[in-house]
Amino acid sequence: MSADSTDYVPNGNMLPAGQSPSAEDIFALVIGINKYMHISHLRGAVNDAVAFYKFLVTPCDQRGLGVPQDNICLLKNEDATRSEILAKFTSRFINNPKIRRERNPALIFFFAGHGVRAEAELRKDYPKNDRQVEVICPVDQGPTDAADYVHGIPDYLLVGLLKQLALQKGPNITVILDSCFSGGMGRKVGTERTPTGPVPFSPRTIPLNLDTELLGVFDKTSKFRSLFSDSHVLLAACRETQTAWELVYGSETRGHFTKNLIEVLEEHVVENPTYEQIINHIPEWNGQNPHCGGSRRHQSIFGGKYPIGGRQAIDLLSDTAADGSVSYRVKMGSVEGVVPGTEFLMYTKDDSARVTLVATAVKLNETILEHPDTNNSNVPMPQGARGKVSNWNNDAMILKVHAPDDFGYKFALFESVQAERRNFMEVSPEKAEIVLRDTGTEIVVQRLTSTIIECGLETHFILHDPAHLPNVVNGIAHFNYFLERNWGKRGHDDGSGQLAGFSLEMYHLQQKQQPGNEKGNMVGTQGEVKFRAVKDAEYGFIIKNNSTHDLFPYLFYFNPMDYTIGCWYSPESKDVAPLRKANGEVRIGMGGEEPFEFKIPDQKTSSSGFLKLFVSTQYLNIDWIEQKLSPFDPSFGPTGRLDGGRKRARSVAKWGALTVKLTMTST
Repeated sequence: MSADSTDYVPNGNMLPAGQSPSAEDIFALVIGINKYMHISHLRGAVNDAVAFYKFLVTPCDQRGLGVPQDNICLLKNEDATRSEILAKFTSRFINNPKIRRERNPALIFFFAGHGVRAEAELRKDYPKNDRQVEVICPVDQGPTDAADYVHGIPDYLLVGLLKQLALQKGPNITVILDSCFSGGMGRKVGTERTPTGPVPFSPRTIPLNLDTELLGVFDKTSKFRSLFSDSHVLLAACRETQTAWELVYGSETRGHFTKNLIEVLEEHVVENPTYEQIINHIPEWNGQNPHCGGSRRHQSIFGGKYPIGGRQAIDLLSDTAADGSVSYRVKMGSVEGVVPGTEFLMYTKDDSARVTLVATAVKLNETILEHPDTNNSNVPMPQGARGKVSNWNNDAMILKVHAPDDFGYKFALFESVQAERRNFMEVSPEKAEIVLRDTGTEIVVQRLTSTIIECGLETHFILHDPAHLPNVVNGIAHFNYFLERNWGKRGHDDGSGQLAGFSLEMYHLQQKQQPGNEKGNMVGTQGEVKFRAVKDAEYGFIIKNNSTHDLFPYLFYFNPMDYTIGCWYSPESKDVAPLRKANGEVRIGMGGEEPFEFKIPDQKTSSSGFLKLFVSTQYLNIDWIEQKLSPFDPSFGPTGRLDGGRKRARSVAKWGALTVKLTMTST
């Protein structure tokens, strides 16, 4: 059973393999506004826009991107009216013939200025605390001389335009916002307002028919900040209810976020870091926590190539003791399958040195590493070193595979690849978790584990290259391990406690995305959902917490047809648990988030899949578990993970998991 939350990017959200945009294929719309007509002035927004423009055009050998000036449109102050911003978005992005989708262009929308939250007529039936939308403020927002009113640009309009852009030019789109939406009208200087303000300002309610001609068929309930938007990645100066700060640096005022963002990009962009790694290098300031959202946030920023296999890369973190000794750690732990003895192969930035480090102490979300040779235990690793798991040394992660003697690809599967690169082993039929057969035209995977066998005894795929078969089985091993993963099961030994008191509910939405108008909970007492296929039906989920702990929830969808794993929810912040204790809720696919649809494959009368919910009392960077590409796809590669967290865990966490089986029938 396939499940979709969006349908506007024809080939999903993955960038074409092996294609990194050249400078000629980077296009940007850069906006900075200080001098508003009806709103308090700012001091540093134009400086931010000009600085970002300079970063774009600066040659690569001088730590810039080397973008041709003709590819960039810079709007400042009086030029950045509402009509001009929207016109330039259309002409410079959507209708620009120079932007060719097949060249994987990188498209950047940068805005520095005021932001505000405003009531919107389209959400008048929502609960009171969910009726506002986020708005970026053009220079002319407010009343006009003709007694008219210029509204800001609401989040759903910008997202609708981004979806149109993704459909026509591809999803390699970055949105950078140095503004806030706290309702207090934006960026602050130090601890005070700028001397030119504040000017009293209250935005008017946004009418239902505003921008209808621009939105077309696209939904008007989407938000900027969705973690799983396929159309774009958002880098924002702060969270939804926080303030973005301006500070004086020397002789000029700058936005704290943009100044630090550019400095991090100048230092690291040549390494092709991911969006999340960039955000994690930006220091927090006085209640301002940068935000990163979008389903491609784990991919390289601006679509560049990432060293040593992209999502496999793990940041190596170091700590220096008072005596000068150095210890190493990675933000990856027992939930992911790390055990004492797991080996990590670490690389320098330029791939000039490789060192193996071994896990010695494993917690829920962190692992201490040491050099296996005690004589070299204090050999320093260069700053910025990264790596990957080279040998799990965890029997629980090893998929037990049987292939009969007449299976024609036994050598390719078991002999051609080094054992440490395989997450599977050959066993007898009695001990097998899967059995492989060759029909001459297809490979048959017979399933023998208790959970996935409920979705069918076997699946089939065409093997185009025998050398790809180990990757296929590694992908199946990854799928099976995390589908079966539960507390106290399969190699878990990190000293953490088991959590209880959380649940997952599923709802058929009656009126599109409006909370309070959904049917009853569809999840039965046995943790299973059985429902009939209904054309255009939309669904949402509620995670509930009745425990005594604030929790970080993570929701995945496991598709046993093609062994893909989709991450449907992960927390926005590493610092604030979104699922509050004592009856807290997190809603997914409701309240402005795009709902989910389920489809039965052609020529099938039923189909099944699994929802997997993990919760923890500490933040876990486990959305790397996602396996967007089917292992059966010839371009599928090994699954790994990356991280660049700011904080070291200070206490032992508790965690838990539950699985819900979904079965849809056509009659």
